[in-house]
Order: sequence, then structure tokens, then C-alpha cells
Amino acid sequence: MLSKESRLSTSKAWFALVLVFFLSIKGIDFVVNNILYSYGLGFSYAWYVPYQVGLSVTIFSICFLVAWQSYEDTASMNVALKRGSTLFLAHLGGLIDGVFFLVYNGGQVYSGEWMWMWQYSLLGTWNWQLQGVWSLSFLVLILGMWNAKRMMLFDLVYDFLHVRRARDRKSGLL
Repeated sequence: MLSKESRLSTSKAWFALVLVFFLSIKGIDFVVNNILYSYGLGFSYAWYVPYQVGLSVTIFSICFLVAWQSYEDTASMNVALKRGSTLFLAHLGGLIDGVFFLVYNGGQVYSGEWMWMWQYSLLGTWNWQLQGVWSLSFLVLILGMWNAKRMMLFDLVYDFLHVRRARDRKSGLL
């Protein structure tokens, strides 16, 4: 079991990693959404959909790796899955867009319709106010997830991985 100081140090390192990750991803978005537009890039779903799918797959992969970091016991698996889920929920909730507007766009929010968002296609309207409510909802979900001592879904994932790992060790695969 890690000491309180070690856990605090690990938490600080993880927070720093998440911050660097968000800033790096939004740096790529800044190049696409600001610099390339100044060179004549126009918005088109023909390039935006593959770009967004690639970005989402990258983020999901990082989340999976963060969650996969350790599962020696239920408690460490619970924390690992919470870390991975935090990153993915932050992406789904558009919290990364908030980082973009605060850090790269000088705090200026695009005030028109956000036609590039999938919610716009679904609802016929989407703007910064709706995005704010959406993002705040995901932030509350993330904070609630971290506030919960144990999450049954995470325990089920641990049990599945642990049983399979024990079976693989027994059969000589590990």
C-alpha cells in the first residue's frame, strides 16, 4: 500500500499529465481552427469528420492506456478506471473546448451557431450557452464519479480482468 505522501505525489503527477494532454490536444485544434483558416481552409464535413474521429480515437486510446496502468487490486483498478473515464468524459463533455477558448483563444467564445458539433445536427441549434450546460453536466458527472468510494461497474471490470489474469497465469500464458 502506498503511503499518503506517495499517493499525493502520484496524484500531482497524474494531474500534470492530464493538463499537458489537454493543452497538447487543444494546440492541435488551435492550428486547425485558427492558423489553417488564415491560409484559406474552409469548414467542411469532408475533412472535419475524419479529423474528429481520429481525435476521438486518439483520446479514447490514451484513456484506455491510463485505465490499464494497474489492476493489482480492486482499489488501484478503481482509481485507474476513474482516471481513464475522467479523460474520456472530459472529451465527450466538451471540457477540452473550454480549455481551447480559455488558453488558445484568449477567453473569446464563438458567439454564433456551433454547426460543427454533432448536437447541432441533432437539435438544429447549438451555441456556447448550450455547450456550457453540456460541459457543466459532464463536470458534475466526473466530480460525482470521483466522490464515490467504489463503483460497481469498475469492480466488475476488475473481477473480469483478475479472473482472466489468474487463469492465464495458471495455464502458463503469463
